Amino acid sequence: MKLICLNVWNGGILWENMLDFLQQEQPDILVLQEVYQSLDTPEAVYERTIDALQMKIDLPYSVFAPAFLNVHAGKKIQKGNAVLSKFPLQQKNVIFFDHPFGEEDDAGEYGQDFTHLPRNLQHVEVQTGSTPLNVFNLQGIWGWDGLDNPRRKAMGEKILRAVQDLPHVILAGDFNINEPSELIQTMNQHLTNVFAGERVSSFNLPHKKHPGYATAVVDFIFVTPDIQVSSHSSPQIDISDHLPLIIEFEAPAYPDPLLVLFSGLP
Repeated sequence: MKLICLNVWNGGILWENMLDFLQQEQPDILVLQEVYQSLDTPEAVYERTIDALQMKIDLPYSVFAPAFLNVHAGKKIQKGNAVLSKFPLQQKNVIFFDHPFGEEDDAGEYGQDFTHLPRNLQHVEVQTGSTPLNVFNLQGIWGWDGLDNPRRKAMGEKILRAVQDLPHVILAGDFNINEPSELIQTMNQHLTNVFAGERVSSFNLPHKKHPGYATAVVDFIFVTPDIQVSSHSSPQIDISDHLPLIIEFEAPAYPDPLLVLFSGLP
C-alpha cells in the first residue's frame, strides 16, 4: 500500500502541479493538511479541496476534520485536515490541542500571527480488508520558531495519549515543530520515525522567504513496529510550499487463527 502525506498549502495553491503528481503516484491513502472546504460557491478549484480531488483521483472515501472557519469579505471556508482513501473510512475522533473550533477573521498574508489558530489531531480507522489501520493526521501549533514551548509540550502529550496502546498506527502530518525538538525526540522513543535524520528541510524552499525554513524539518510520518515500511521518499517537487512524504508498506493482516491456536504447543 502507498500513503502520501502533504500540507497542500491553503487548499492547494499549486493545484495543477499537485494533481499531476497525485495522478502519477496513485496513493491508496492520502493524508492532507490545510484542506479547504468552502461553504459558499467556490471561486477557485482549491477552495473545495476534497471534492475537486475526488473528481480526478480514485479515492472515493474521505473524512474531514475542520480546525476553524475562516471568514473573509463575507465568504466562509472551513480549514483543517482530511484523509482520502481507496478503502472505507471511519473517523474515530478529532482532538483539539488547546483552542477549540471557532470562527476566525482572515489571518492575512505571510508574516501575520497564526499562533492563535485552532489545530487538531484527526484519528481515522481505515478498513483495508484485513486488520483496521489507525491513521492519525495533524497540523501542529504554529509558532515564530520551531522550538519547544509549553503549548507544544501539551500538544505532544495529547498525541501520545491518543496513539498509545493502539496497534497498526500511522501518525503523519505537519507538526510545525523542528526535528531536534524535545517533542519529536519524545515521539522517537515511542514510535518509529520513518524519515529520521534524513532531511535538512521539509519545505519547498523557493516558496519560502525566511532563511530559517532552509533548516526546518517539520513534516513527519511515525509508525508502530507492526507497520512494515518497505520504501519511503520525499521528492523535491513543486506541488506545495511543503514537500510530500511517501511511504509504501504492507497492510496489517489478521494472524492465522491456526497459528495462534497452536503457538503454545511443543
